[in-house]
Amino acid sequence: MTLNRQLWLAISLLMAISFIGSFIMSSLSAKDYLEQQLHLKNIDNANALALSLSSGDYDPITIELLLSAQYDSGHYRLIRLTDADNNIVQEHNNESKLDSVPQWLVKFFPIEPQQGVAHISNGWRQVGTLTLESDNLFAYQALWKNTQRLFSYFILAAVFAGICGSLLLHTITRPLTTVVKQARAMERRQFITVSTPKTLEFKMLTEAMNSLSHRVKQMLGDESARLAALHKSLERDKLTGFLNREPFMEKLNAHLQREDGSSAGTLAIIRILKLADLNKINNREFMDSLLKQFGQRLVAEEGIHKNYIHGRLNGSDFALLAPQEFNAEVLARHIRELLISCASELELEQLPEVAAAAGLYQSDDNACSLLTRIDAALSSAEVNNKGTLEIATYSSAITPESRHQKDDWQKIIHTALTQRSIKLASYPVYNRNHELLHWEVPSRLVTSDQQTLTAAQFMPWINRLGFSSDFDVLIVKLALKQIKAERQPLGVNLLA
Repeated sequence: MTLNRQLWLAISLLMAISFIGSFIMSSLSAKDYLEQQLHLKNIDNANALALSLSSGDYDPITIELLLSAQYDSGHYRLIRLTDADNNIVQEHNNESKLDSVPQWLVKFFPIEPQQGVAHISNGWRQVGTLTLESDNLFAYQALWKNTQRLFSYFILAAVFAGICGSLLLHTITRPLTTVVKQARAMERRQFITVSTPKTLEFKMLTEAMNSLSHRVKQMLGDESARLAALHKSLERDKLTGFLNREPFMEKLNAHLQREDGSSAGTLAIIRILKLADLNKINNREFMDSLLKQFGQRLVAEEGIHKNYIHGRLNGSDFALLAPQEFNAEVLARHIRELLISCASELELEQLPEVAAAAGLYQSDDNACSLLTRIDAALSSAEVNNKGTLEIATYSSAITPESRHQKDDWQKIIHTALTQRSIKLASYPVYNRNHELLHWEVPSRLVTSDQQTLTAAQFMPWINRLGFSSDFDVLIVKLALKQIKAERQPLGVNLLA
């Protein structure tokens, strides 16, 4: 239950109790006052009527007419005339029903004024007694109207107090709403500081929440920094800064599953032969310096080749994944010469022998088979040539000597762009609430023999043959045409 409802209930209960108390006290006071006034009226009217009867010599018929006229002219409940022996001479009695007044009011607050009694005399002799009682209907009606008026006043006062209390409560609890927003912002990792209100209790609460927000922000920042450092120490080699084996393999598998042009290229592996013996001869600290310098110089080249991925597969094997690089021999030779250059600069007692192997890959390659090919070539370089360079061959790799020659690919791509035999596939992209964001539309190339090639198969050749701009223009036109027809947002993959 909200504070506003609780406030209204409290005001209603308080006003109800106040009304009951006021009603009882005012009703009792009014009852006593009305009884006194009716009693005085009874006495005055009885004396006046008795004096009138005493001053004249009236016969019984005249007395009856006089009493009837008095009864009819006033509001009386009872007029009784008795003789000296207390025998009733005349009596006028009115047993009116109080229909216009609730019976519970009559029951709990009975108005019973004392009767007015006066003696009728003839000279010095008492000849009769006159008893008079006014009707109390008008008194009950006055009491009931007073009750209704009091109830109306209390209702208006309760409504007015409730509205004023709600406005005041809204003003007072405004800092509480701000604190709730601050707490919900903390759930979203947004740490805000709110202004301090003047109310003492809310001031203490706001200061505590501001302090908590600052501490949680600092704590989460420290934890994030520690987790980032831990993740980096687990993911990367401390000496070279290369990815360790498992993270590198994850990157390689994800890379081979891509459907764009970057899913083809070269994988090179460099091996330092007899690393354990070199640690003993050259001192481990010098060898660690060699590996560190080699890693720094190779990583520094990421400014030129930002998409290259480096990895340390074990103590002596280092890998480089180079998308869009198709000259495997040049790449592997460059890495091998870089390592030997670093060793020469350190003036080691014995320079290491380095074996290198490289191989081309494409999107439909398997990571295990790719590494098997290159490991075989690396073993051949290590055993047969005592640390030279071997190139792992694969008949379906994308090379100038592959199944489709350069001229054939140029003809296929030129025909596809001219005849617009490029189509878009569709894959929905959802957010974490499973709401559709857009449709991802990777490109597909349809050859003259109606074979459909994925982007990973033909995009490397589009890059190499210089059709990137023409291809991007065609893809954008196709996407705009589809957006106009289907009225759905699309996400396209461009080469430029």
